[in-house]
Amino acid sequence: MAGVDLAAYIAQQTQAGYSAQQIRQALIQYGYDVRDIDEAFKRVGSRSVSPLAFFVAKQLAQGYSAEQVKSYLLNYGYPPPAVEEALKDAAGKGSGGILASKTLLIAFLALVFVGIFAAGMYYFLHNQSSYDFEIEDKALEYYPGDTLIIKNIFSNNKFKDPVLVYRIINEATGETVDTWSETLVVSKKGTAETVWRLPADMSQGIYLITAKVQGETGLEANERISVKIKDSCSNKRKDVDEEGVDCGGVCKPCVEIPTCSDGKKNQEEVGIDCGGPCSPCSTPSCSDGIKNQDETAIDCGGVCKPCKDTCSDGIKNNGEEGIDCGGPCRACETCFDGFKNQDEHAIDCGGVCKPCKVTPNAEFLQQAKNLAAEDSKSAMELCKQITERFWSDTCYREVAKLSNTSSYCALASPVIRDQCYIHFISLGNFDVCENIVDTYVRMNCESLKSIRTTSEQPVQKNGYSDETDPANSQESQGAEN
Repeated sequence: MAGVDLAAYIAQQTQAGYSAQQIRQALIQYGYDVRDIDEAFKRVGSRSVSPLAFFVAKQLAQGYSAEQVKSYLLNYGYPPPAVEEALKDAAGKGSGGILASKTLLIAFLALVFVGIFAAGMYYFLHNQSSYDFEIEDKALEYYPGDTLIIKNIFSNNKFKDPVLVYRIINEATGETVDTWSETLVVSKKGTAETVWRLPADMSQGIYLITAKVQGETGLEANERISVKIKDSCSNKRKDVDEEGVDCGGVCKPCVEIPTCSDGKKNQEEVGIDCGGPCSPCSTPSCSDGIKNQDETAIDCGGVCKPCKDTCSDGIKNNGEEGIDCGGPCRACETCFDGFKNQDEHAIDCGGVCKPCKVTPNAEFLQQAKNLAAEDSKSAMELCKQITERFWSDTCYREVAKLSNTSSYCALASPVIRDQCYIHFISLGNFDVCENIVDTYVRMNCESLKSIRTTSEQPVQKNGYSDETDPANSQESQGAEN
């Protein structure tokens, strides 16, 4: 067969990137005569087959008549000569060309069908061996430092103790601003919550939160959501490094508004909080509640009575910045003094201060060790905040050793607990023997305890102890004299 349809197919496959050898072998496998194939290759080499001829050949192969195809092309504005030429090329030398085109098209469609079927089976099998997983977040808008709560949803039972890795990515810059991972305990409903503190220094904008889940069987799935981080300078609270509520630090500078009760001489006042825009100032006295004249404190010192100690009277007075602190008294406790005080959860964070940033286990452990000798209770509270068993056991053991408190060993798991007790045995504390779990270690402890008890008893001589030996009695000594 030397029909142009075969030449058109060869030209089309050549444009698609297949080599002549590949096209030739495919046509031979589909039953085409080698002479027809060679003639078609010659036709492709001698002239180019127009795209319009490809279209016409395809429509003829699908069963449309030449008149239907011609009418269709003329209605769409194709020039009559071009249409006639395309029909001539597509018609070839008779119906044999069209029949060959039909046969080739059927074979091609069969290949397409097989490809689609294979892709469908791959997709089906792939989904059967992977997680049906998604994440939800109802808030979608946060301020820096807020608590993020993600709902993880698993819609099939192909998972067991999944490990999720989360990333927070700035959508504008592509920068990863935070990442963490955790092993989830999934409920019977197929859900599990993840709680995480957002970094306090996140800038305003849109962020992607991605989650990659992997189970024990090696199955994986990925999901993502977008959240909006709002401007922290408008949330009506003091956070990040602000000096006041929504001012100072990363926000606009704080502006102190003068009043007639701020204890300062400002806004054209004649005295402190009096005169000018305030009420008229009274004659200075030692009972006007103002530090004036030559007073060394409010209404005392100088021309007034000597000042007494006001730093323990439970009243904010005498120039104190807080109750019994500041001014002439000790410094007031603040969120920047480097101490865990007030109702803080950790040093300078939590309680009345900014929220504490989620601290890695190693940092919790180091903080607990630093506190152990002076404040073992606070150190133990840090240990209890550690969620991973290895790190918490290590924390209990180290705090027990550094604070010399054997009772803390009991909070650790059995192996670490015994290691902790061994430290106290080495110091001669055998009261811990009965608490040891390992039988061998406990027997050794009891043996050492027995040896210690024996060594502390008086030495026996001739059936008498040193204390009861008649030779050592006063009467015996007197007789000798």
